[in-house]
Amino acid sequence: MKFILLIVIIIMILTAYFTMRSAIKPRKNILFGVTLPKEVLDNKEILEITREYKKDINIYILIGSILGLTTLIISKVSLQIIYLLIWSFAMTGLVVNLPYKKINKKLKVIKEHNNWYTKNDNDEYWINGYKYYNKNDDKITVSSRYGYSLTYNLANKKGKILNYGGLVLSFIIVTIICTLLLVMDFSKPTINISKESGKVIIDYPIYNYDFLIDDIDTVKLVDNIKLKAKTNGIGTNEYSRGNFRAKEYGKCRVYIYKESKPYIVIKIKNKYVIYNEEDKIETLKVYKEIKSILK
Repeated sequence: MKFILLIVIIIMILTAYFTMRSAIKPRKNILFGVTLPKEVLDNKEILEITREYKKDINIYILIGSILGLTTLIISKVSLQIIYLLIWSFAMTGLVVNLPYKKINKKLKVIKEHNNWYTKNDNDEYWINGYKYYNKNDDKITVSSRYGYSLTYNLANKKGKILNYGGLVLSFIIVTIICTLLLVMDFSKPTINISKESGKVIIDYPIYNYDFLIDDIDTVKLVDNIKLKAKTNGIGTNEYSRGNFRAKEYGKCRVYIYKESKPYIVIKIKNKYVIYNEEDKIETLKVYKEIKSILK
């Protein structure tokens, strides 16, 4: 899991870095979101402000990288994912944009002071040099002034809906995912063996499961389980819960703490249920209870 997170973090850092670097090279005669005469692009003030931006890139990327790698020292998977999502939004919304906004503001002052205006100057439609707002333009999207994507025209109703609607939808989806992860990470499976109903009921968010006592073929304790893959479940360094495939048993329903041996293996018809408690003594109690109802 940590290896996957590390790959995601590296990709995010590299994406942020190259997006920021893309602003250094003028697009035609536009630099840092400011339209300039071509003949002044080599001006001393312009070169100095570019060097300042390069330094800012290194500082912001270094800070962002340290904060991103902090994800790897968090123990709970749910907290790792939540932290990673918050960090990702910070990288795209703050780390990438703050240095650009700062330099854009400085360059506008320099431009105004030197009266560096051109015929095709439409900088007034670009907020901070990267947000496009033009009521006279019917286009929903236009090419961004830096980075590698399109940007929405926030003066266009459809553009505004797509931009802010996408952000709201993303927030809702992320909130739901984070809530589910927290519930699953901080909830423990509970098992109820009921003679009255004739059922064994395992209660756990999303992955509840029950089966008839009469369907139990065998029950045993084992010290080793080799799970090959999950088909629909959640697996961390601490636990595995849901539908998995085990080397010894094939398809199985799993509710185990990986480091809390032994494991109870229950065979029911063409499927296995593998269960244990975090505490060994409690696992043995559950095992004895199941064995007693099978006599």
